[in-house]
Amino acid sequence: MRGQQSGCSEDVKEMLLLPLSYFDEKEESMFFHVDDTCLAEEVELGQVPLTPTIIVCGQSCYSSTRYMLSLDRNLVNTTSLPSFLHCG
Repeated sequence: MRGQQSGCSEDVKEMLLLPLSYFDEKEESMFFHVDDTCLAEEVELGQVPLTPTIIVCGQSCYSSTRYMLSLDRNLVNTTSLPSFLHCG
């Protein structure tokens, strides 16, 4: 996984790794990284995978404070999610 893992609970680390392992997917297929200041309307959805994708606002899934969720290259939430736990 890209980025720092320090300061993140073991539960969150396991939740991030579990879907990758279970679905035998690569990180690039489930997580799409954008700048930490990126707004929903600025996400280049043409570059996002068609599969359900967690858009990480920042360099690390573990330390980011904002996330978005995409299904079939459509954002399914209008505001960024404050925590990975809200993506489920």
